[in-house]
Amino acid sequence: MDDPYLYEAEVKLNDDVVKTYFGMRKISVVNLPGTEFPYVAINDKPVYLQLTLDQSYNPEGFYTFPSDAFMRREIELAKSIGLNGIRPHIKSEIPRKLYWADKLEYL
Repeated sequence: MDDPYLYEAEVKLNDDVVKTYFGMRKISVVNLPGTEFPYVAINDKPVYLQLTLDQSYNPEGFYTFPSDAFMRREIELAKSIGLNGIRPHIKSEIPRKLYWADKLEYL
């Protein structure tokens, strides 16, 4: 899960142009190899979800991130302690943080 492939896309309608990206994954349930235990799988590979609850409180602005670098670093630090995802709590995550999760292949 450390090398995401994100497709670049450009959509045009008359004079309007939107550039974006997207990724595709298959999320399913499979049995752990050699067992009857159901497990979450990404692209048919069992993945042990190691998530943390994220309320997005920040020391410098509660729900406002101090910088783009702060959001990226927060994800990098979580990955460095073995987490592979964040579960946003109470509110939707801001699009810029989701961008960094996509780029850093973080659930």
